[in-house]
Amino acid sequence: MLSDVEWAQVQRKLRITPRELQVLRCVFDEHTDASIARVLGISQSTVRAHLEKLFRKCNCRTRTGAVVSVFQTYVEKMTT
Repeated sequence: MLSDVEWAQVQRKLRITPRELQVLRCVFDEHTDASIARVLGISQSTVRAHLEKLFRKCNCRTRTGAVVSVFQTYVEKMTT
């Protein structure tokens, strides 16, 4: 749905690392922790650690909240 350029804008706006962006994109595509771990070649506990950091940076507590943050960032970009 979002282009690579738009994802880069989301990354800058939310101030997330490249790895956190990869995890966020997987969440956006509805991957489970196990699936994200396989895709990125990391452990599930590392995925959970990245998610916790993402939740703090997105000011949310859930995967849904993180996805909402992406949409809010995208909508803000479209209206400015």
